[in-house]
Amino acid sequence: MGSKSVAHFLLLLFLNLLFFSMVSSRTPPRIAPPSMCAPPRRPPPPPRQPPPPLPLPLPPPPPATTNRII
Repeated sequence: MGSKSVAHFLLLLFLNLLFFSMVSSRTPPRIAPPSMCAPPRRPPPPPRQPPPPLPLPLPPPPPATTNRII
C-alpha cells in the first residue's frame, strides 16, 4: 500500500508540473516595475539663498530747534 501512495504522489506531482509549465508559457512577459516606467524626475531645486542683510537703522533726527521770538 505504501508503494501505491508514493506512485500516486509522484503521478500527481508530475501532472502538476506539466500543468503549471503549460500555464506559465501563456502568461505575458513580466511588467517592468514602476520605477523603470516612470518619467525621469525633475532635478532638485537649487539651494535657497540667504535673505539679504537688513538695512542699517536710520540715525536719530537732530534735536528740534525752537524759533522763539524773545
